Amino acid sequence: MTAVNSAGEIGQSSQVSATPTSVTPATITITGTILYQDKEYGVNGFTGNQPFKAVRFATVELVSEASSSVLYSALTDSTGAYTIPNVTPPTTMVYVRVKTQATLSGGTPQITVNTLSNSIYAALSDDFIASGNANVNISVTSASIGGAFNLLDVFTNGFQFVNSLAGTYPPDLSAYWPNSYGTYYCKGYDAQCGKGEGIYVLNSVGGDTDEYDDDVLYHEFGHFTTAHFSQDDS
Repeated sequence: MTAVNSAGEIGQSSQVSATPTSVTPATITITGTILYQDKEYGVNGFTGNQPFKAVRFATVELVSEASSSVLYSALTDSTGAYTIPNVTPPTTMVYVRVKTQATLSGGTPQITVNTLSNSIYAALSDDFIASGNANVNISVTSASIGGAFNLLDVFTNGFQFVNSLAGTYPPDLSAYWPNSYGTYYCKGYDAQCGKGEGIYVLNSVGGDTDEYDDDVLYHEFGHFTTAHFSQDDS
């Protein structure tokens, strides 16, 4: 390199070399908050207010868009926040997925909300390239599958209540929605309990739905609880 001004041109500078380094860090962190839309109601029915609430203790996964394989997983906390640390930046597009599974203790989900075909509900983020730390939030609306996440929330409350009294959680609970026969708990002895023991929740029969009727859901959770802590077989 030389420089030129009114006095003339100076000699060449000394030669130097440089090797560029990657701007992608060795590991990154994915964080975010998961919310679902509730339906508030009072003595006269639903008020029309639909606040967003935390999706608590739920399974969150970082998924490869190309292969659909789960790369990393974590749980939301009591505020719906999650952190997936030490992620090796993928070379392809990824997305975040939250599932209707809650884990309150131990390493496996204790509460699961399924379809009648035994599929677990999940809400997905947009695809993105994880080349650096990212904040990925998901808000599940009542117009989509918010009802499935409300079931998860209500039964999580039930598990916490039982634990506060008994010092232990109930056994694993499966819920199934939508169900065309009604809302009920059963232990698998009835033809209407085709998936075995669980709480089956009504949806869209004559316009009636129960996925946001919290008092109905708590009632059925009571049958589930007494079936396991007492002699009531419902």
